[in-house]
This record gives sequence, structure tokens and C-alpha cells, in this order.
Amino acid sequence: MPTFYLLAKRGVPLEGICPRCSHKPETMVHALWGCQAVVKVREKLLSLKAFKLSDDLNFYDFMFICLRSLNTCQVVHNLGMVFWKVWYGRKQVVHNLGMVESGDVVEWAYNFLDEWQSVQLRPKVISFLKMDKRVSSRRWHMEDQD
Repeated sequence: MPTFYLLAKRGVPLEGICPRCSHKPETMVHALWGCQAVVKVREKLLSLKAFKLSDDLNFYDFMFICLRSLNTCQVVHNLGMVFWKVWYGRKQVVHNLGMVESGDVVEWAYNFLDEWQSVQLRPKVISFLKMDKRVSSRRWHMEDQD
């Protein structure tokens, strides 16, 4: 992901410092977990609350520790949504579009995922694999070329 630290390493003229806290290099681990801007998020993630993860971890080790410590697929899905919303909040700051309140991130992510999952479980109204002949006759068909 295009963190300021990685962009600076690749020659983009940036300082590489986190745009939210302005104190540390913005690595993926810092952006998603270590930054002071996401303290409230960390406090609300009860399944990972005990971790004292360092910003110095590489992203793969960080994810391995997180995934190894979580006990269900639902918790992993929740964590993924939380990280997505944290990254969204970071992009809002970078592009001067406002701040995402970090205290609301976890609830928003859980609610969004619950809504999405409930929609996925509803029966489909129209199945394109078993299309009714009345519906298929109304589809666009290429005209015959004489």
C-alpha cells in the first residue's frame, strides 16, 4: 500500500513521516496500528488489546501475529473491515477531505460488515443462471446480418 514511507523509499519526494501524527515514519504497521491517531481503535479491539506491537515489525509479521491470535473467521473479517476503515481515514487526511473519528471506526466497521453479510444471505430475486424465458426474450439480441 502506498504509505509515505514506502513512497519515499521509491524516490517520491516525500519525507515519509505519518500525515496523521507527524512523528514517526508511516509504515503499514504504523498506519494501521501504531499511530497515535488510532489509539481509540486499538482500545476497542478487545481480541488484540493485549498486544504491544512495535511499529518496527514488518507488515507480514504483524498480520501473522494478528491472524494467529484470532479465534474465528468472523473476528478476522471484523479486523479486516477495521483496517479498511482506518486506511480510509488515513486517505481522508492525506487528501484534505476531513477526519474520520477514530472512536467510531470499530462500530462502523462491525455494522458495515453485518449489513453486508445479511445482504449476501438473502435469496436472490433474479438468477441469471436460471433466467425466465419472459425475461430472456426481452434481452438485447444482435440483429441478423443479411
